[in-house]
Amino acid sequence: MTPRIMRYRLRTLLALLAVIALLLAAIPPIYRWYNSIPLSSVVAAFNGSHHEHAITEAEITAAIKSQLPTLRAPASVRATLRQIAKSRRVPLSTTINRFRDTPSAATGEYYWVTSLDFMTGPKSGFAIRVRETRSND
Repeated sequence: MTPRIMRYRLRTLLALLAVIALLLAAIPPIYRWYNSIPLSSVVAAFNGSHHEHAITEAEITAAIKSQLPTLRAPASVRATLRQIAKSRRVPLSTTINRFRDTPSAATGEYYWVTSLDFMTGPKSGFAIRVRETRSND
């Protein structure tokens, strides 16, 4: 082989490797974007049915950021929560729920809890409390 052909093949090989590296770097963010929805759409869906208990994106991200340092959860869940706080995009399965917690044995008071829930696997999920409201009702 002549040196000229060798240089041509080497340049082609390097260009091909550069294109592959760029594609490999671009695939994870594209995959995350494709498999997520804006947090604002989940908030709007919740607020549409809970007018008197409206919640904001800022409240959710603040709750995530404040609980992350001490949260006992698998690394994958912690990474998902960090990504939610950073990008304000949530997994497709995400919902915001409001439910009545068990009453306190000492006082008889109970709490209304608002949580951000998302699936972490086919049959498993995770919920992070966003708001607790004390009530005697």
